[in-house]
Amino acid sequence: MKKLNIPTVKTIFITDNNTEVETFFRGDNFFCKPVCGSQSKNAFEIKYFSKENKYEIHPIIGQKIIKENEITAFLKQIIKSEKLLIQENLQDHSSLSEINDSDEITTIRIITAEFKDKQIKPIYMQLEVPLETKHEKTFRQFYKIYPLDLVTFDVAEEWKLKTEVNYETDIKITGDIKKIISESIEYSLKVHKKLLKLKSVAFDLALTPDGPVMIEANYNWNIEILYNIIETEALNYNDKLNATNWLKGIFHEKQQHI
Repeated sequence: MKKLNIPTVKTIFITDNNTEVETFFRGDNFFCKPVCGSQSKNAFEIKYFSKENKYEIHPIIGQKIIKENEITAFLKQIIKSEKLLIQENLQDHSSLSEINDSDEITTIRIITAEFKDKQIKPIYMQLEVPLETKHEKTFRQFYKIYPLDLVTFDVAEEWKLKTEVNYETDIKITGDIKKIISESIEYSLKVHKKLLKLKSVAFDLALTPDGPVMIEANYNWNIEILYNIIETEALNYNDKLNATNWLKGIFHEKQQHI
């Protein structure tokens, strides 16, 4: 990533079975997640409050932990079960304050794909704004999803027309954020072309005051999210959409191998 000049999240340290609990208490805020994780399981933030000189643990899934003995027990247990990445905390760009008023960051997911002619293009992207309540054991969506138009970077009209979500859909994507989104697409395409020999990749990036920061790349993403911007009968829909054309290509490849 450094050779490509792609900003990434700074990793402070990586745990192993011998990591001491005291290593986590560094007088600062950090984000912790499993090296091999999925859907935010066992991911959490360590928050430090300097005036009181105390720490809290805020899991992405679950209730926050504030008692010192419970924090220690939690960290001891998770060190045994997971290899963790301890990373710096990121901050939202100020222009996102109208969309996200939580302590967690807004992210953008950009899916890129290789077509039959070997060109790599973006086929889908969505803004992901953290939900306030996400502690239900069976609830696996931790953010409000806003599919974005690949040309205008506004919330996709196709999605707004058919969605049944119960949150505000007419959010405003400012010019500052659109500039960062454009840079995010450039970074995603560059990484896919230069580093990853895969048919498709889902990139997650933060939209920070300093521009986009690459968080992670996922090869195992749910293809159903493409239907946020295309009709159910994708193979009969608008050929102008990259997502539709890519799905058609996959369908025809499979047919040829039957």
